[in-house]
Amino acid sequence: MVYNSTIGLEASIMGAAVLCAGRARFTQYPTVFFPQTIEDVRSKMKVFLAADVIDVPLEFKRNARRFLYYQLFKTSLPFGEFLEPSVRSTQTRLKSFELGDLAASESVQVITQGVMEGGDFLLGG
Repeated sequence: MVYNSTIGLEASIMGAAVLCAGRARFTQYPTVFFPQTIEDVRSKMKVFLAADVIDVPLEFKRNARRFLYYQLFKTSLPFGEFLEPSVRSTQTRLKSFELGDLAASESVQVITQGVMEGGDFLLGG
């Protein structure tokens, strides 16, 4: 059971039965069991706890994989060319760059189109 976490999406991709008790980015698609009321969550939880096997619809795994792919490769805008490793391996910092190079980058173009023209903030291709 998750409340609002991507671990539920990851578990669904692995074929696990996921009971989601709160709205998450992925709950608008059939990726997890997502009861709409507190009573329904409690009821489904009792059923899951008593079950020897939980039948998970195949579409949950397929839809979760598609959602994660879209999130990682379409909605995540890359700025790697402007970053470099920092002192700690888990951190980055900005490189020195010309402002024009940043403005001309595909990611900033997507953001500009989204703000100025009502675009979808998604990378092309």
